[in-house]
Amino acid sequence: MKKNWKFLMTALMITSMGVMGCSDDAPGKNNENPEDPEVVIPNPEEPDGSLQEPEKAKEKITSIGNELVELIDANDFKDLATVADALSELLDESESYSPEYITSMNIAKNVMKISRGNTANFYSASRVTSDIYKAADYYAVYTYNYGKKDWDKTASSTELAYIFKVNGQDAKISVSASGKETSASYEGETVMIPENVKGSITLGQKELATATIATTNINGGSPYAIKITTEANIGGKYVSKAEVEANKDIVTSLATVTIGDKEVVKATATLNGTGMTVTPFEEENVENRFKDVNSTATIMGEAIATLGSDDIKGFIKALEAADEKYPEPDSPEYIEPQYPPEPQEEYFEDYDAYSQAWSAWYEECDQIREEYNQEYDKAWKTYTQKCNEADQNRVKAECEVCNEYIKGDIRFVSQTNASATLAFQAYKEDWGYESSWEYWEVETVLKFNDDSKLSLNYGDFTSNASPFHSLVENIKELGKSFEDLLK
Repeated sequence: MKKNWKFLMTALMITSMGVMGCSDDAPGKNNENPEDPEVVIPNPEEPDGSLQEPEKAKEKITSIGNELVELIDANDFKDLATVADALSELLDESESYSPEYITSMNIAKNVMKISRGNTANFYSASRVTSDIYKAADYYAVYTYNYGKKDWDKTASSTELAYIFKVNGQDAKISVSASGKETSASYEGETVMIPENVKGSITLGQKELATATIATTNINGGSPYAIKITTEANIGGKYVSKAEVEANKDIVTSLATVTIGDKEVVKATATLNGTGMTVTPFEEENVENRFKDVNSTATIMGEAIATLGSDDIKGFIKALEAADEKYPEPDSPEYIEPQYPPEPQEEYFEDYDAYSQAWSAWYEECDQIREEYNQEYDKAWKTYTQKCNEADQNRVKAECEVCNEYIKGDIRFVSQTNASATLAFQAYKEDWGYESSWEYWEVETVLKFNDDSKLSLNYGDFTSNASPFHSLVENIKELGKSFEDLLK
């Protein structure tokens, strides 16, 4: 089931930050709100229909990507990345395995991820089962002892904090809860959810980032029915906000990314179903609870995208059928070959004859082993080829399912019609070295009017030289929203 969701969420991943997105309404029709991105905004330099030409559309996409990249200064994230890497290394090296320490460690890691703008964690926090809400139960200050290579714990009534050295300065990650607590039931246990959770990351006297989570509308009968508002602020310049509300029949989300005073991304998504927050949440029939999913995203106020699936249940079942149609073949079993009996000393008149018999025996065994290994190598080669064929055919079948059930396109605010549509095709991973094994994946592409394509997974947009690279990396973070919410 996780694999089935992977493909739907891969599509959402690509759209949620503005490369594409989803809406039920046709762009630019019956909408009088000039601020609504569905409205076509006339541009004398881009007359309606002018960006239908593939090359002009690609140039426009690249222009938007360049504009976004110019707003981002990699140095703004340098200290935060250094602190994150240092904390991760120290936590992994610790020899403490108590449940208390593991939970505390997970809380610290989640705060770090959210503070860095990992919006997937925004959505996972929308479950009352998230460890981050337990911060108050684990208040303590952990200071890393480099002599013991472990953490020294001291009591605290105000925060859960980790303190350690980074480039000679004290780095601190802290979490605290405040406001009224509301009880929610989960698997027979009562969880107390605070109104607010705040995390902060500092290095020396400098506050690198903050993360806040506010919860409302908590439904005590379900750990999934909740409304949260989250915000990550990096250096006062980069701000990611997300709001998600889950009810039994609908899950909605809104996410924005602002750099300085520029809103670079605005994304919305809606998941419709029946009893989606009703527990128990049995994974084996999870697809029966979902109907359709849609998302809309606008980037830099210039590009609008649409993506969605009208039949999630049908999509998952068709994907399962595609997977089952091409199972992986059984691997050949290596069985040690049969060798002739070893020479027995009593049957030989002298040592030389006995020694010669052993030599002949070894030679015969070597020949038998070599012939067997050659046959086994042939069988393994055949097995490898069959695996590669099965993998390729399976992914091609999955692409056909995705193309049938997932629809999306991209247009620009000055245009009425889409300039490119979403498509899926099989892609063979390039290992960078010779290998008998092939690894095939579903590749998401933009398909233009002349049938030319731009990859959203590989090469065109994701290479480090591409001006769209930073955008796509951020897309991957936001796109896991519903998967993290519901898994």
